Amino acid sequence: MRKLLIKFSFFRSSEDGLNFSRANLAIALLASGEKRGVGQAKRYLMNLTPKIYKETDWAYNMAVAHYDFGSRSKGATQKDFLNKSVKLFKSAIQMDKLFLTAYENLIYVYKAMGEDGKALSTYKAFVKSRDRLLNSFSKDEQTKLGTVSYTHLRAHETGRNLVCRLRLEKK
Repeated sequence: MRKLLIKFSFFRSSEDGLNFSRANLAIALLASGEKRGVGQAKRYLMNLTPKIYKETDWAYNMAVAHYDFGSRSKGATQKDFLNKSVKLFKSAIQMDKLFLTAYENLIYVYKAMGEDGKALSTYKAFVKSRDRLLNSFSKDEQTKLGTVSYTHLRAHETGRNLVCRLRLEKK
């Protein structure tokens, strides 16, 4: 029994290790825009283990990927993937309350789902977080920054994956 348990835990850690490859492949297939890659992207997204969602960047990137796939789907599949996208954007926000890009994209997804009330309440939370971020800079820093977008600044400041962000903003 002990040997079986050891083998199972090795297999489990291997599955977790495959997460990053699967996630990157899903993003690449969806980004290619080719219809034939969408089905494979879905398989990669469905085989991710929960461990990948524990990091802010990966939760965000997978939220974008789930949205992208969901927006190309219909019926129950579309609803499931859009709901998963919402859950992952919320998770990314929970891990980093000043992750303004995640707020913006969550607003966008809510609007796409026809959830205008949730989009509005998320927008209000976005404004509060944006103001907190803005206030974290000194007056001199604010003057030097001028008209730079604080969302843009925050994304560069923390090394966010902007490729995924830009894909969602194009829609």
